[in-house]
Amino acid sequence: MTPASLELRRMQMLTEIGAEQNTMTVVMMPSEFVSAARAFAEGAPVLPKEKD
Repeated sequence: MTPASLELRRMQMLTEIGAEQNTMTVVMMPSEFVSAARAFAEGAPVLPKEKD
C-alpha cells in the first residue's frame, strides 16, 4: 500500500467512526507530532535533534 492509500483509508475509517459514534472521534497521529506539540506547549524548540 502506498502512503496516499493508507491516508485515504484512515480518513475513511474516521468518517465511519464519526457516523456510528458521534460522541467520540479517535484520531491516530505519529508520536513525533505529539512530542512536537508537547515541546511547543512547554516553550521548548520544536526542531528535531541533529544526529552526530
